Amino acid sequence: MNRPLAGEGEADRSPLWTIGAVARSSRLTVAALRHYHEAGVLVPARVDPLTRYRYYTEGQVSDALRIGLLRQAGIPLDDLRALAQGRLGFVEALGRQRDRLQREIGARRRALALLDALESGEPSSSEGPALVGRVVDAHLHVEEVDSLWVDAGWDTVAAATHRALTRLALAQRRAVGTVGGNPGAIFPLEPADRFELRVFRASAAPGPVPPGVTRYRLAAGAARAAELCADHALLSLAYRAVLTEAQRRGLVPAGEVIERYLPVTGPTPCTRILLPLATTTTATRTATTTTTTTGTSVGPT
Repeated sequence: MNRPLAGEGEADRSPLWTIGAVARSSRLTVAALRHYHEAGVLVPARVDPLTRYRYYTEGQVSDALRIGLLRQAGIPLDDLRALAQGRLGFVEALGRQRDRLQREIGARRRALALLDALESGEPSSSEGPALVGRVVDAHLHVEEVDSLWVDAGWDTVAAATHRALTRLALAQRRAVGTVGGNPGAIFPLEPADRFELRVFRASAAPGPVPPGVTRYRLAAGAARAAELCADHALLSLAYRAVLTEAQRRGLVPAGEVIERYLPVTGPTPCTRILLPLATTTTATRTATTTTTTTGTSVGPT
């Protein structure tokens, strides 16, 4: 191969490549190679102390080509730097990016599903969107459940809820060999950037509470309810229906909203929104502190 040379490498006396020759062979711009040098991703074998010209070994030409391909695949500079410094393996770098892409694909699929749902679920009347079932009276019964506390952000609440319910299921399975049904979560009535989210499942079996889990009592009382069978991103439609109807009737919310996640029987998940109503006898819920067989207090995680 004919290529411009600029002296020889000190280690193996092999010819060095100019930055222009590397750019032509790797199909990267000179500006990109300079940027990768400054970022610690591809450091030249030699930099002339007077001219500041950069020179590369033949092996670094292959490295430059691979870096260009990895960048096209979306791998961030931080991972490329860790790869160059030996803090990250090549297979691990590929796995990280594959995970990122799968999350992005999932998010885009959910966005498409949301657009489809919005298109097919335009409000059919002034009473509310067709996607939401009729708002009905409901009655909450006293129920002791296993629960977890997690810190959540309003913009990532769906993912946080899913992760927390998975953690709770794993804790139950490890402790008693089975997972409780009737999953749900409790949310503040007023949206907030950060808040403490409580998820719960029916107690899987009698006996000690799984480590890291809190036994929680859902109080009895009147409520208003509506169901939505659509992407969770559309739950705001169900909230609007329930809260608007309660306001029209002069009903006072108890302060929190319960979501119950119904068994999946179709292509979309179904969620029941329950708005507990304040009464003179029960307007709040209280968590009961439970101890394990070793006497350690198990509280919110």
